[in-house]
Amino acid sequence: MVRILEQPNTEKLQGRRDLCFISLLYDTGARVSEVTALKVRDVRLNNPAKVTFLGKGRKIREVPLLTITANNLRLYLDEQKLVTPDKLDHPLFFNRQRNHLSRTGASYILKKYTNAADIEKRVSPHVLRHSKAMHLLESGTNIFYIKGVLGHEDIATTEIYAKANIEIQRKALEKNAEIVPLISENIEYDQDTIEWLKSFGR
Repeated sequence: MVRILEQPNTEKLQGRRDLCFISLLYDTGARVSEVTALKVRDVRLNNPAKVTFLGKGRKIREVPLLTITANNLRLYLDEQKLVTPDKLDHPLFFNRQRNHLSRTGASYILKKYTNAADIEKRVSPHVLRHSKAMHLLESGTNIFYIKGVLGHEDIATTEIYAKANIEIQRKALEKNAEIVPLISENIEYDQDTIEWLKSFGR
């Protein structure tokens, strides 16, 4: 994520737009369709900064924003002249025709900076959602809070991330397993030890 977010050229208008889009996509852990559907009115930048999403089943949820993401969005809205009341229903992220950014457009933006960062793996917008979930888990965030942020209807869906996180931790621990001596399976006990062990069953 760090490498990708370092790629947009913030000296240019498009680069600043792209940085806002990618950081919001990651920060909120939202589905790409939820982010591309955002209107200006869906973003609140006063403390506490948050975004209101219309998720699956037309369920509304609010997700808090990191201070740096909120500050970048504030500059973006001002630069794009989207701060007046008549712009409340304007798409937050838009194409040259000033229509909502499409999913194809969103994927193109992410692919552009993934390639620039020399990341060989395919990084889709949904991968950013998975990354946010895993990072929240690794930081010790309560799984029910993560469920709310991601907009999962069933906690079982969120638990998939918890199980994956446990597997990652297990593999990390096994890298250091060689410091624990392995007990040999071919131990030869003397006769006194065998008789002593048998006494426990009497």
